Amino acid sequence: MKVTFETLNLLLLLFPGLLSSRIIQVFRRRKSQDHVDMLFDVLIFSFLTYVFVEIFYKWEPIFSVSKNTDGTFKYVANSNYCSIGLTLVVSVLLPVVVGAVIHHDLHMRLLRLLRVTNRTSRETAWDDVFTSLNRYVTVHFKNGNRLTGWPMYYSNTPDEGYLYVHDAAWIDNDGNYIESNSHGILINKEEVQFIEFMLTNAERSQSNEQ
Repeated sequence: MKVTFETLNLLLLLFPGLLSSRIIQVFRRRKSQDHVDMLFDVLIFSFLTYVFVEIFYKWEPIFSVSKNTDGTFKYVANSNYCSIGLTLVVSVLLPVVVGAVIHHDLHMRLLRLLRVTNRTSRETAWDDVFTSLNRYVTVHFKNGNRLTGWPMYYSNTPDEGYLYVHDAAWIDNDGNYIESNSHGILINKEEVQFIEFMLTNAERSQSNEQ
C-alpha cells in the first residue's frame, strides 16, 4: 500500500490524540473501550492539544505544501522543533490533568454542588465506597469470622470482588483482637457476607459526647 504525504500528515495530525487517549486509559476504571469512544477521545484530545499549542506558541503541521516557481507543489517538513516539542508535552500533560479530575470526581462534585445531578463519575457503588471512604474496615465472613484492617487494595468492580486487607487482625466472639502476624490478607468476595466501614477515632469521640 502506497502511503502518501496526505495520509502521513493525517496520521501525524492525530498522533497527539492517540497518545493522550492511551494515557487517559490509565485513569479509567473500564477494562475495555469501543472504537467509537476511542475515536471520540482521539479527535477531542487532538483538537484541545492544538488549541493549547496555538494559544501559548504557534502550531504548525508536520508537513506543509509549498508551491515551486514552476507551478508544481512539494511537501516541506516542519523544522519548528519548539512547536513539535510543545505539542508532545501538551498531549502528555492534558490527559494527566483530565485523568486526575476524573479520578477525584471533581467535575461531578461540582455538578452535585450545583444540584445538576447526584451521580458520580464512577460506575459502581463498590468503587465509590472504597475510593471515597479512607478508613478501616471489618469484614464479616459467611462462616461467622470477622477480620479488621486497612483496605490497601481492592478490585474496581464487585464482579471481581477481591480485597486486600493490610494490618489485619481477627476479632473473636468476645471482641478481642488477634493479630494475624502478616503483611495482609487477600479476600475473595465469595467468602464475604458484608463489609463494615469503621468510624474514625474523632467520629467515635464525637458520637460518645452526644
